[in-house]
Amino acid sequence: MNRRINSPLKKGAALLLTLIITLSMGGSLFAQQSNAMDMVESYQQVLREASQKVLPVVVEVVTVQNVTQEFQSPFEFFFGTPPDGDRQREYQRRGLGSGIIIRSDGNEYYVATNNHVVSDADKITINLHDDRSYDGELVGRDPNKDLALIRVETRDALPVATLGNSDELQVGDLVLAVGNPLGFESTVTSGLVR
Repeated sequence: MNRRINSPLKKGAALLLTLIITLSMGGSLFAQQSNAMDMVESYQQVLREASQKVLPVVVEVVTVQNVTQEFQSPFEFFFGTPPDGDRQREYQRRGLGSGIIIRSDGNEYYVATNNHVVSDADKITINLHDDRSYDGELVGRDPNKDLALIRVETRDALPVATLGNSDELQVGDLVLAVGNPLGFESTVTSGLVR
């Protein structure tokens, strides 16, 4: 026959042992949370520094295309073409995209962008992160790879990207995407190579 002894001393010892275990686990858990927060803050600082380094070399590419289009009035459907009516209308189609300054050669700077942004442009303007603007000239393009190269001539010193080796990228690597999509200036998004 087992008898339990319910002495206050045993209850106090059990309570003290439970408290010691809880505190030691809690202390370990607190240390783990503190280490995790330090890691998150370090990661955030790296993203900030990388963004600040890259933003100046990412540009907004603004294009203008002069378009002549046949115009048909809704009244023509009912009443026919007016004898003296001019059916040609001219307007300017505007476009936006992102680019990156990849090279300099004296007073010439080269910006890489997408072919679909500049392929039919009659005028190209490059807007920098610091609000400077320059006229650009299309000097090369590859429609199959959707790449284009724009030349900008200026005596101003422009920042140039430090390019890495894409062959060194691996699945799971952290990357940043920086650009000006739809006119939203200097957006930064992080992700993983997949």
